Amino acid sequence: MTEHYSPALLYRKEVVLIAINAGKQFETDWKNSVNKLPDVWYYRLKDNAASFASGENTRFTSHNMCDCLVLDDKSKTLYCLEQKSTKGTSIPLSMIRKNQIDELTDASEHNLIAGFLFNFRTKNNDTYFMRIQEFNKMISEIGKKSFNQKDLSKYNTVRVQSRIKKVNYAYDVKQFIKDTCEVNNVLQ
Repeated sequence: MTEHYSPALLYRKEVVLIAINAGKQFETDWKNSVNKLPDVWYYRLKDNAASFASGENTRFTSHNMCDCLVLDDKSKTLYCLEQKSTKGTSIPLSMIRKNQIDELTDASEHNLIAGFLFNFRTKNNDTYFMRIQEFNKMISEIGKKSFNQKDLSKYNTVRVQSRIKKVNYAYDVKQFIKDTCEVNNVLQ
C-alpha cells in the first residue's frame, strides 16, 4: 500500500492513508521510472469519471485507447502504451476493451509503437511489452479467453527489467526503449 496524504488534512494535523490499487501503483511506478530520464517525455491520459465508482453516475463516458504516451527524444520514437497488471498467472481478455485493441491497431499504422505493458505481480514482478500487431496475432491463434506468460513468450514480447525498491518497483525504461527500437527495426 502506498501512503498518500491530503494537504488539507495535513494542515489540520490529521493523516489519512489512502490505498492505491495495484494496477494504479504499476502505472505510477512506470511513470516515476520514465520521469528519471531527461530525454524521455511522459504523458498520462486522463481517466474519466467512469473509472471511478463503476461509472454508475455518468451518462456519457469516453474511453482512452491507452494509459500513456512516452516519447524518446533520442530515437524520436513515440509509444502508445496500455498497462495491464494482474495478481494471477494469466490475464483475461475481458481486462482489455475492444476499443483499445482497435485504436492501438489503427495507431500502429503510423510512425509509432503501440502496444501493451503486461505486469504479473509475481515474486519476480514479471513485466512484458507486446506490440499490438503481435497481440492481435496471439489472440487469433491461441483460442483461449486468457493468456499467460508462456503464451506471451511465443510472440516477440520484450521483457521489461525491474528492481524492487523499498516497497515499489523501478523499471529500466532506457533498456526498454533500446530493446523495443531494435525489435521495431527488425519487424519493419
